[in-house]
Amino acid sequence: ISNLFGKYSTLIDDFVTVLPKVDLPLNVSKTFTNKIYRTVSTNKKINLYRGFGEPNAYLDGGYATTIKDATREKLAILDEWGNSLRFEALIEVPEKQILNIGKVEKQISSDGLQILNGGGDQVLVPRGWNYSNWVKSIKDKKTNIIYTFEEFEKAFPKLITK
Repeated sequence: ISNLFGKYSTLIDDFVTVLPKVDLPLNVSKTFTNKIYRTVSTNKKINLYRGFGEPNAYLDGGYATTIKDATREKLAILDEWGNSLRFEALIEVPEKQILNIGKVEKQISSDGLQILNGGGDQVLVPRGWNYSNWVKSIKDKKTNIIYTFEEFEKAFPKLITK
């Protein structure tokens, strides 16, 4: 694994080409450590993972990671955001897709009582990404059942999109 980007390196650096950086809105760029991220194009298919769950996090959300079973701490997903992380989608991103990658920034809850350090790989997938084709499976961490996209859509239709 390449270490070209030092502490901002990700597990997919060797499988992407760095492009001119896309300016992301502040509310998005500040979720990357020190607001440092790279805009990249995938050179081959890559696997990502997205943790989501009731009441407020949906399959089609924009944030993913390179790390299977990433912890709430590594992803800095605050309880107040309403993501149970009950489900984990395996996402196969096709070649020649534009992503923004970096490390997860530390997050502090609005009451200051929950502090999550982050540090995991963060991948922002394109708005409107093709979840019905890219999602290869979805694991229910509560029951350990693994669903295809179609099975999940039938079982949990309200968790696909807002």
